[in-house]
Amino acid sequence: MSYSFRCYSNAVGNPGRLHYNSVKALNHAEANAEKRRTMPVSKLLYEKESYLIRGACFALYKELGCGHKEVIYQRGLLQKLSSAGLTVSREEQIPVKVEGKKVGVYIPDVVVNGIIMLELKASSMLTKQDIRQFWQYLHIAPYKLGFLVNFGKPGGVQIIRRVYDTARGKIPRNSV
Repeated sequence: MSYSFRCYSNAVGNPGRLHYNSVKALNHAEANAEKRRTMPVSKLLYEKESYLIRGACFALYKELGCGHKEVIYQRGLLQKLSSAGLTVSREEQIPVKVEGKKVGVYIPDVVVNGIIMLELKASSMLTKQDIRQFWQYLHIAPYKLGFLVNFGKPGGVQIIRRVYDTARGKIPRNSV
């Protein structure tokens, strides 16, 4: 078995002990890294639409910056998404039911192509409550994909992307 050696010196400049790692261990680490590099890349759900949505959010933030009311960002984003060739709506109602009976209605800020829900914020930071509320909305919505977009953060737009599979089953009660 062959070994590679590293020599470390102590603070006063005296030669230190020789530490060695087996080549076998190094080769094992390199093999694992190679496996990660060659693993097939999973395709994103609604990849094209996701790319266009993110691009529209970044372009809108670049144009407006932070500090506007949420409704300004909503109108601007509707314009940017439409210009990108996406179908957008903002008046879709989602019934909230308890024991099969309607107890209220949730209206997402924006729905893209009838398949992706966008919830917009214009606050300096997203709170755990904002993220939790988004999870609840995604849980009751029929859409497979949701974006929580915050335009109010100085320094850049904040985007959280969630897929329905992780939101619908069991919703974690104590974590966000």
